[in-house]
Amino acid sequence: MQKNARSDNSRGPKANSRNDKSRGEMARRYGGGVRSVDRRDAWGRTPLHWAAVNGHRAACVALLDAGASASAVDDAGETPTAVAERRALCSARERPDGARASTWGDIATLLGGSGRTKHLKAQLA
Repeated sequence: MQKNARSDNSRGPKANSRNDKSRGEMARRYGGGVRSVDRRDAWGRTPLHWAAVNGHRAACVALLDAGASASAVDDAGETPTAVAERRALCSARERPDGARASTWGDIATLLGGSGRTKHLKAQLA
């Protein structure tokens, strides 16, 4: 069976371990050093902010391995961890088609956050 080149390798424990094994290679290939991994755009966001908000776990791992700062704060005052946690708490309508909150919860945990995917208000009800 031939693998689809565009398949999402970020789903499931086997896929995650496969991504983790190749993270060193990705960091060497795409990292380019600390200066480029923490370069800011017009909104003050780093590549790690964008990888986190878009649910790209393998890219987050590679950027962290290349020296990206998980504590970088953008112009809105958010770190990559906060961005991922906010996205994990979004309603399904606010996430890309078919994306689960656990995608961002996993990224938030990877970045040192809680990974919570439910609002505290809902837990108290």
